Amino acid sequence: MFHEDYKSAYKKIKVKNELKQKMLFEAEEDTLYRKKAWMRAAVMAATVILCICVAVPVGASNIPAFYQIIEHISPELADRLVPIEKECSQRGIIMSVEAVHVEGNQAEIVLSVGDEEGYDRIHGEVDLFDSYGLKSLSGENNIGGCQFLRYDEREDKAYFKVELQTEGVFEKSKLVLTVNTILCEKTEEEREINIKEYILEDGDYEIKAVSVSGIGYDEDFNEKVILYELKETSLDDPRPQYMVLDTNYEGIIRQDEIMVTGIVHEGNLIRIQTCEGDGTKEDRHVRWQLFNENGDEIKGFANVGWHEEIDGKRYDFTEEWFEGTTENLEECRLVGTFFESEGRVEGDWRVVFEIE
Repeated sequence: MFHEDYKSAYKKIKVKNELKQKMLFEAEEDTLYRKKAWMRAAVMAATVILCICVAVPVGASNIPAFYQIIEHISPELADRLVPIEKECSQRGIIMSVEAVHVEGNQAEIVLSVGDEEGYDRIHGEVDLFDSYGLKSLSGENNIGGCQFLRYDEREDKAYFKVELQTEGVFEKSKLVLTVNTILCEKTEEEREINIKEYILEDGDYEIKAVSVSGIGYDEDFNEKVILYELKETSLDDPRPQYMVLDTNYEGIIRQDEIMVTGIVHEGNLIRIQTCEGDGTKEDRHVRWQLFNENGDEIKGFANVGWHEEIDGKRYDFTEEWFEGTTENLEECRLVGTFFESEGRVEGDWRVVFEIE
């Protein structure tokens, strides 16, 4: 159903023609938090030139593909969105802002990426590498999360929903959405890990504090997660700190591979620590499923991520925490779904728009 709210939303759009201009953005890495979804800090480039962005009117008789996708996922969100259809083309890829909803300090944006004529970079699920950001006259986002929606083969577009939040409010009179990196090749593979090879005994590890760059947890376990958070943080590094495994992984880990660096069962907690290599060039991560000796799944309740520099090289780590409802960890099954994204394309996709 084509909602009346959606049709009337077109009247709220104002198009700017003077979009070719210079703007100065300060380089800053934000610590991003999210629940049930990872986020990494998005780095804004300094002194850039905006792309020429084109506004395309859409008739009510031609319902955009993004609306059909959102309506299927969340009809309530579809009613809130203001359709915009403005785009920026660079490096053979067209980024389009399809629709937005901005309220106070919250913004929801549906965007798409597709091929310019003569290119074939977008042909399935892609990754924005958490390189997106939203600026307004009153400030920029400090929290963000992204969800891949669907690849539309007919339109040759990959659709995403981006949720952003700022400390103050988003000024609607001028909004600038940016994307700096797109990973065009994404693979997914399920593997079973021999858990016995990675179990650490007392004396094989210690516990250390790390400043996390991301944390995800189930709201039902919020109080349990807090137990592992340090109450005091450094003034030089205000990011929250958590206690994780300190294992002897030097000389074993690699920058281009996902590797388990230790599994520990202590009390009522099972920790699985993983090194995901250098995450600045490619995106690698794994989703773990743990089953006890009876075949029942043990639910994970939280995960934290951080990075370390070892011998002048950067490595990204994650540690996932499970409720330790098993008496024999060696008889458990550990299954991982490994995700890798490459085909990195860097650019400066920017769309400037305003809404009432």
